Amino acid sequence: MTPRCGGTILPPMSEITIERNVLIPMRDGARLAANLFRSPGQGAEGRKPAVLSFYPYHKDGLIGAQCHGCFKQLAANGYHALLVDLRGTD
Repeated sequence: MTPRCGGTILPPMSEITIERNVLIPMRDGARLAANLFRSPGQGAEGRKPAVLSFYPYHKDGLIGAQCHGCFKQLAANGYHALLVDLRGTD
């Protein structure tokens, strides 16, 4: 059976790209690490809507593992999804 969302046929999960440890530069020179779940194809001008989720240093731990399936589903539905490690505080 082909997965559908409303009347739209969803792409297979195998077409979703996961980029690990993408570094996002901050104004102060710090870089936050993120895992990017990229939806297949491109939207207008190469852009797609995105969902961002921030956690303190756990994107590759238990929280990341729990979010993995949800983020793949978001990507299959046309969103890019980022799971970002927040930096700690002093």
